[in-house]
Amino acid sequence: MATREDLVARQLPVADEALPVVQHQTAGLHWPQYVNKHRLIGGLVAGFAALHIADMIGYWLPGIGLPKLDFASFNGSILMPTAAATPQWFEGHIFHTFNGIVFALGYALLIFPRLGKTLTTARNVGRGVAMGMVLATLSCLWWIPTQFPDLHAGFMSHNLGWDLVLGVYVWHLAWSLALGFFFNPQD
Repeated sequence: MATREDLVARQLPVADEALPVVQHQTAGLHWPQYVNKHRLIGGLVAGFAALHIADMIGYWLPGIGLPKLDFASFNGSILMPTAAATPQWFEGHIFHTFNGIVFALGYALLIFPRLGKTLTTARNVGRGVAMGMVLATLSCLWWIPTQFPDLHAGFMSHNLGWDLVLGVYVWHLAWSLALGFFFNPQD
């Protein structure tokens, strides 16, 4: 059996000097470790940030040839159909913000724990994107057609145009990417 001196002389790694597979975190507060210990706060922050990032993307979609998605006005028109535009927008914005945070908390506290442990940001982002694509599909398949029967949206809302359906998916992709980056616990 080789001695420690033989291994060192041949420049082979010595068992107690081998580098660990996972490096220890440096001192200080790191968001993934914080979220790992405080899932509720992590879900609230992720939901708030993801919703507002996605809302900005929704307003900017005309820049790439897609329709503007203003969910605050959209929800306000459902909740207060006879109100003036400004109170309608504020009511819709409050409801929309509440919705986005509730969906993020549902993901963070109910769905994410059932998906098993994760060690990478990429896997957390992938999980967030999967959640967003499920919500986008439900929006096009069920929510839009049932909330606006007069539009005759059709299957997957295709009667409203491919650009609207694509816009809904792009909006949810922005939401889900932000959700995955912000809700990034690493067990």
